[in-house]
Amino acid sequence: MILIALAMALNPAVTPATMNATICKPGWAATVRPPRAWAYRQKLALIKATGAKQAPGRYVADHIVPISIGGAPHDPANLMLQTIAAGHKKDRLENTLHRMVCKGTITLNVAQSEISSDWQASYKARVGK
Repeated sequence: MILIALAMALNPAVTPATMNATICKPGWAATVRPPRAWAYRQKLALIKATGAKQAPGRYVADHIVPISIGGAPHDPANLMLQTIAAGHKKDRLENTLHRMVCKGTITLNVAQSEISSDWQASYKARVGK
């Protein structure tokens, strides 16, 4: 269940021309991923903003457009509050879209658009049950 989704924000360093040196390069996402302390502060801010009632440990501050397909790593506008359970499902989609983009079976723009507009529909279409 998605509790809040803010505007999509993209990493300007990731473009179709730079994909091989950025998102398709093994280990690249780890070099731009925000520190855990930053992510935790963002999660608490999202919990406060949404009035979420469950304990903070039940949620994650998840990137709307994942870092692995060019989402802005440090921009709070690229974050949404998500339950842990929903996060596992979205992670599968993120991995699928990353593989597809790097293999060239879909464009970067299509992957970013799908996951930011309706990730659950994209999950059904790309991953299945």
